[in-house]
Order: sequence, then structure tokens, then C-alpha cells
Amino acid sequence: MQTIKELLTELKNKLPRGSAQKITHRLKMQGNPLTRQYISRCLDPDHTDYSPVVILAAVTLAEEYTAEMNELCQRIGRLNDTIL
Repeated sequence: MQTIKELLTELKNKLPRGSAQKITHRLKMQGNPLTRQYISRCLDPDHTDYSPVVILAAVTLAEEYTAEMNELCQRIGRLNDTIL
């Protein structure tokens, strides 16, 4: 089984650029205002400031980002099929 450090490293690699700001905004809309600095610390594998709320928001964002990228890849593939 992987450690939390390894899992956070994988999660961080799957997040888009500027994700701390997006997570900050989402949590603020949910009534849980946290700073970008704190969110970045929570997602940093070298820190021990693990917050389940922040990690859950990051996982949700990563899932959404992955779905968007998969859809874009499929659309590009269909576009390439119609051009050829």
C-alpha cells in the first residue's frame, strides 16, 4: 500500500496549473474559506498539514480535469478522422 506522501505526489501531478486558487474558490463557495498558502501546504507531500477537506476538493478537481482532457482528446481524434 502506498503512503500518504506517495499518494499526494500522484495527486499533485494530476492537478492543473493554478489548482490551489481553484480549490480556494470552491471551498469559499462551500463556506469553508482557506488561504491558497494553506491549501498548497496541505497538498505538499513534504508537509504534514493534511486536511481531508482540501484533499477531497483536490481529488474532485483532478477527476474533473482528467475527464475534460479525455473529452478533448476524443474530440481531437474525431476531428483528425474527419480531416483525413
